Amino acid sequence: MPPEKRNPPSTTQTKKQWGLSVDDLSETVKCRQQWVGDDIAFCHWEAPSQEELLELFNRVGPTDKLTIELHEQWRFISFYNQTDEPIEHKEY
Repeated sequence: MPPEKRNPPSTTQTKKQWGLSVDDLSETVKCRQQWVGDDIAFCHWEAPSQEELLELFNRVGPTDKLTIELHEQWRFISFYNQTDEPIEHKEY
């Protein structure tokens, strides 16, 4: 629901305000991207460890209303950040 239709109403954050607010949550754990749909929301986090990420979730809550899955990724490529850098590949 848009913030202006909530009770009590509030103003809508800008994307810059969102970025600054999530960057200030922790020195080491950072939310870098967010996708929100009707059925699911997904956040891209950077953290030194899963433990530090879970500690942040427990601090800011509400973990009883969330389903949390952690999947460590070693490569991130985005259409929105096209460069001439080579794609990383992992030795298995």
